[in-house]
Amino acid sequence: MALNETAITPQSCATGRALAEIIFPAGSVIATVIREGQPTVPASEMRLQPDDELLIVSHTATE
Repeated sequence: MALNETAITPQSCATGRALAEIIFPAGSVIATVIREGQPTVPASEMRLQPDDELLIVSHTATE
């Protein structure tokens, strides 16, 4: 298992999209979304904003 962190930028194709609209690799789980420095429980309807950070647990570090 690997823990990956990714930041959402204003140019990201994920900006403004709900988590449910984004296809993540099989076996990946969004552990938390950090918004304004605070970890939040991810919900499928949560829309990603610029500067959000996602912590993703996946099978490999390359995903």
